[in-house]
Amino acid sequence: MSAWLLTDNAGDAAARAVLELLPQSKRLKPKAKDWNQQLLDYQKQLFQQHHQPEDDLTL
Repeated sequence: MSAWLLTDNAGDAAARAVLELLPQSKRLKPKAKDWNQQLLDYQKQLFQQHHQPEDDLTL
């Protein structure tokens, strides 16, 4: 089961409740402030990788 919880007090409380009901579960925390920002950062990173200047190309 995956639960995408915030990393605030409410998210921590919800995570504790899930872990109590499902002890085999594992909580993953985003590197960013929340999961939405994590996804936006990842999207930005992918865009930058695919749209780098092609100055390094020589013929």
